[in-house]
Amino acid sequence: MTAQTPYSPSFGTPHQWNAVAATHRSWVALTMNSGGPYKRSTVESVTARLMIWCYEQGLNVDADEMLDTATIGRFITVGLPGRTSGTRANYRTVLYSVRRAVLGVDSPPDERIAVENAVPPYSDEDLRELVRWSLGRSTPNMRINLSTLIALGAGCGLRAEEINPLRVEQLRFITNGAVVVQVEGRYPRIVVCRAEWERNLEHLADVAPAKLAFRPERSGPSRNAINGFINNAGSTHSNLKLSVQRLRATWIVRHIEARTPLTALIDAAGVKGFDALARYLKYVRGPSADDASRLLRGEPLDHPSQHTGTSRCIKHRRIS
Repeated sequence: MTAQTPYSPSFGTPHQWNAVAATHRSWVALTMNSGGPYKRSTVESVTARLMIWCYEQGLNVDADEMLDTATIGRFITVGLPGRTSGTRANYRTVLYSVRRAVLGVDSPPDERIAVENAVPPYSDEDLRELVRWSLGRSTPNMRINLSTLIALGAGCGLRAEEINPLRVEQLRFITNGAVVVQVEGRYPRIVVCRAEWERNLEHLADVAPAKLAFRPERSGPSRNAINGFINNAGSTHSNLKLSVQRLRATWIVRHIEARTPLTALIDAAGVKGFDALARYLKYVRGPSADDASRLLRGEPLDHPSQHTGTSRCIKHRRIS
């Protein structure tokens, strides 16, 4: 029997393919062994396109991230320019077959189902561990850029594709310590950073406005800038890895728990409606029975603010 020729895509770069190739082979093998109806060549090509697209977006080479139903849905929507609706539907069914084989879970074949799986947020202890780990990196450049990345994800809820091209001139530093981010691209909006992460960004007030906020030494946005940086940084002692998707999930869940008005959160998250947030509800910590009763009765809780302290005067930069 002739040996199977290793698959190599005609799209993407060698660097991108080298980063995902081993995992790709594993996923294809699992899918073919599951007895699905698709040809091997179809599974190889469709899976490769998803993985390379995910890698470009800064996702980890990880099944829980790349084969998340929300990731697949977004890839189908924005990652296949020029494809017909029929082709997109075929891609979706193939990828759900791969997901079923790799993760061992069934998936709804209809992307109109709103409550999809979402990546879990980091716990409070996870975030503390990531911060301690970032502060212990070997170089100042690694430490400060990890700090920036964590703040833009957990503090501002930005996607990887929004962090990569973000320039310092899109940040406004207010005299009371607040940091306001003007997000551009496909989901333009204004985001106010959560107070506990403001200090992680204040060093950018002294960086030239035209420089990139994340890794300012870059001459411009580059593919895999975030994913490559995270891979080089490694993981914590407990093997906890940094994920921009999970940082954003943490930001969303914490805002829901803080009872941020949903209309404000929808706007700040850059999503179309509540359906995009509903899938995170399973991670939300509910109020106590007493608080729930008071809220349902319409009584204010009057809990003291979690963030107190003196105002800080930080260099102000206007957004034109």
